[in-house]
Amino acid sequence: MPLMVTLFESEALKHYFQQLWEDQTSVFNIWLTFLHVEGWEEFLAAVNVPFCVQLLIAQPTSGGSIHLTEVYRVAPGFPLTPSFCGEWERCGQNIWPSAELYQRRSDLQGLKMNVAAVNGSITLVSESMDGNKEVISFAGSVLDEIKQMVNVKTTTKVPKDYSFGTVDSNGSWNGVVSMLINNEADISATALDMSSKRADVVDFLFPLTFSRYCMFIKKKSWYVPRWNSLLKPFNVCLWLTVLVAVIANATGLTIISKLGHRFYDEKYFSPSDSLLYVLAALAQQCCSFPRFFSARVVCLCSHLMALVILASYSASLVSFLTVQKEKLPFQDLKSMVEVGTYRPLLVHSSFEHELIAVNSTGVYRDVFIHLMGSSVNDSPTNYLDALKRVCSSNNIGLMSSDISVGRIISKLDCVVTAISLDINHTALTFPVRKNSPYRGLLNICFQMIRERGIYQRLWLNYDRSLKISEEDVELRFIELTDILPLLAIFGFGCTLALLLLALEVLSARMLRKHS
Repeated sequence: MPLMVTLFESEALKHYFQQLWEDQTSVFNIWLTFLHVEGWEEFLAAVNVPFCVQLLIAQPTSGGSIHLTEVYRVAPGFPLTPSFCGEWERCGQNIWPSAELYQRRSDLQGLKMNVAAVNGSITLVSESMDGNKEVISFAGSVLDEIKQMVNVKTTTKVPKDYSFGTVDSNGSWNGVVSMLINNEADISATALDMSSKRADVVDFLFPLTFSRYCMFIKKKSWYVPRWNSLLKPFNVCLWLTVLVAVIANATGLTIISKLGHRFYDEKYFSPSDSLLYVLAALAQQCCSFPRFFSARVVCLCSHLMALVILASYSASLVSFLTVQKEKLPFQDLKSMVEVGTYRPLLVHSSFEHELIAVNSTGVYRDVFIHLMGSSVNDSPTNYLDALKRVCSSNNIGLMSSDISVGRIISKLDCVVTAISLDINHTALTFPVRKNSPYRGLLNICFQMIRERGIYQRLWLNYDRSLKISEEDVELRFIELTDILPLLAIFGFGCTLALLLLALEVLSARMLRKHS
């Protein structure tokens, strides 16, 4: 920041100061003015020293030192505010202030600011019975903290078109941005996306939060049956291992029982009996144990193996059936254009509207020309209406930031799915008037809110208010289509059993006839 020095006082210098700081376009300077008159208040009485200007008045003292006084006005019409800034001596010890600039200027003396606001991602505007408007929600809480820090009073104003601020076909701005340009508001309590076009006409404070862009589509209410769901918990190698273990146990039981039957008159288990015994152990069914201890060891191993396999399989099957990943129709904007089955929807005067409809280049131009067309003129004015359109159609997707629709998703009568788009995350923050003298102080307030943990507390309270109560949480139940393969196996087994029963009855009758 440049340092400007004047070595004398005169009417010409006073007139120069008045013209220089009249429009506040070149105010971010440090001025060191040597005044030999004692009444500097009278010299600067008609001069508007902007809040962000460091005007240092250097006056000699009787002791030979130079006394530095910092002077500024909070706003035109406010009195001059002097503060001690330091003392310089040629050969002595110099005294300088220990506090930073905006720590010395943290009091705006009850300044009245006009706040532009419209319902947005983290902003809600409420209106009382007497017509006064107030900003609530997370943005309102942050604004209240700033008001207490800098001693300022605010009046909330809503733009006539209830829009955020975009450029129309005539090159004119609307919404909140228009109010800041026309000096109808000093700051916006509606957090806007930081875009280069907006930065040309307004200034932005430090980023308040970040968001990612998604395409919100209606979630399908049906699922395709997965016939391999009963085999999914184990991979092929594990199923082969189980099969080999079953065959090995059945073979061992057959061999040992055969030896026991030959030498100890033990019950003999045929290969089919041994296989059924091991399968019964896998199904947790109890069977009569053989008396031969070696055969009992084989049976014990079969039951232990069945216990481990059944526990692992049951846990994997339950998680596989209840936790499902929906197959999305597209993954990004490019694939959405290639598929062509979904028509994107934009909220009028939003940042997405400006990004797609106004700055149509590359893939954005393809989205605008091939998918949107003339429907961009029929864009809804708010996110709730846009999401209602999404719920009423199976081929419409709302392009928006995730934080913009976080509060209103619970108000819908359908379930929406968010598909993350290949767009860089954007920063949301409060815009202020171009070259606002209070921008530096407000940025310091933002920084202090973060450093003191106030931001985290306010965001946790806001985020907690977005969460649905436990009674309203939608549980994921197992659908009929999930157990359709099991029902098919059951039906096949019953049919096969009936066929075998018919064959057995038929063969029994034939044997009776022959006998």
